Parts: sequence; structure tokens; C-alpha cells
Amino acid sequence: DGIPAGAFGTWKEEKKHHWRADIGRELTAVESMKVAERLRIAAELRDRQREQRHQETAESCQQLWEEADPAPEDHPYLRKKQVGGHGSRISKDGKLMLPLFTSTGELSTLQYIAESGKKLFHSGGKAGCCFWWLGDLESGKRVYIAEGYATAASIHEVTGEPVVIAYNAKNLIPVTSSIRTMLPTRELIIVADNDESGT
Repeated sequence: DGIPAGAFGTWKEEKKHHWRADIGRELTAVESMKVAERLRIAAELRDRQREQRHQETAESCQQLWEEADPAPEDHPYLRKKQVGGHGSRISKDGKLMLPLFTSTGELSTLQYIAESGKKLFHSGGKAGCCFWWLGDLESGKRVYIAEGYATAASIHEVTGEPVVIAYNAKNLIPVTSSIRTMLPTRELIIVADNDESGT
């Protein structure tokens, strides 16, 4: 429409900025409505494409997960963290594989942990609001919710209680909300990391 505009930001810091070129005048009401409609259509298309990508990734991850072998207890990451495998699996290139499930129990994506401890999610997958758990969620008096696998495994091994893995600090609130809905009367204990960044 001859009015350059855009958006940019960073997911890491959850910042988003919009801009529109100065055309020397305010947009008319009709122009503003047309811009809003174009943005709405573009957002719907983006959301449909993202959902399609998430679905395709989930199907790929399901196949990878089913074909993977259980992680060996002597995997370097498990040895370094001094925890067991607890159902984790091993990728073809030797990375620890951890699943992320939706609140309805569908595999959404995978997290890979290298020997060095570097963590990556499967490209194109949906990790937000997704989680995994160690132990039986239906048993025990309480459920712990931790950020990462090693912390969750340590808690589970010491307490014997079920522990949910949220995978990152940003995911703690939505995952806790899902667990509260699933287990409305259970005591929930959140075990957040105390990162140097202050997160």
C-alpha cells in the first residue's frame, strides 16, 4: 500500500517492536481499517502455517522417539549430573532425547542434550506449555515441578515423588497451570533455578 511497516524483536527477552514509516500525515480511518484487516489476515495465515509445522514436527518426533533406544545409564550427561535415565532415550548421534507432551498426552517435540550439556529443541516443534514427568502423577501427596531434567531426576530419586519437567523458566507458569487443572487437590512444589541472570 506504499506505507512501509514491520515488526522486530527477541524471543529470549520477550520484546517486540512495531514501526511504520512516517508518510507525512496521519492515516485516515479507512486506511487504518485496511491495515488492521491485512494484519489480521496475515496473522491467521501465520498461525495456520505454524500449526501445520508443529503438527508435522510432532509426527517426525513421534517416529524418532519410537525408534530410539533407551539412554544408557553411563551416558556422559547422566554421569556428570549423577542421575539415572528414567525413560529418556538416545538419538542416533548420541544425544540424550527427552519428550515434551501436551496436556492431552500427545508428543509435541523433543529436547536433545549433548554430552557437553548443551540443550536444543527439535526444530519446528512446539515446546510452550508442554512437559514430561518422572514417576506416577496419580500417586503421592505432592508433585514437584522443575525446570530441567537433571533437577527433576535428582528430586525424584531423593523423594520418590512424581516430578514434572517444564524445560525452562518461561514454561513454569503455563505448565503449573496445566498440572493444577489435571490434579486440582494435589500439593504442587515449584523448584525453580536460581540463575545468575536473575531469571
